Amino acid sequence: MVMGIITTQDIKKIVEEFGESTIGDGNLYLIVNKEFADGIRRWLDDYIYGDDDEGQWLGYTLIESKNEPGVYILRLYVE
Repeated sequence: MVMGIITTQDIKKIVEEFGESTIGDGNLYLIVNKEFADGIRRWLDDYIYGDDDEGQWLGYTLIESKNEPGVYILRLYVE
């Protein structure tokens, strides 16, 4: 699933919902404007967590797009 994101607050809400979901499989890709990338990375480094009961971890990658200047791709996944 791919979503275009407007604000950092939108991203926080979506990340929290994804991390708390019981689905636990698949990836979520979010399109992030460059201006938000550093703040999102700092927030995610504090937010990422493990679920001891199920042994799952929420992880992420944040990569600059090679085809679209000023855009990053945020990938969320459950390990």
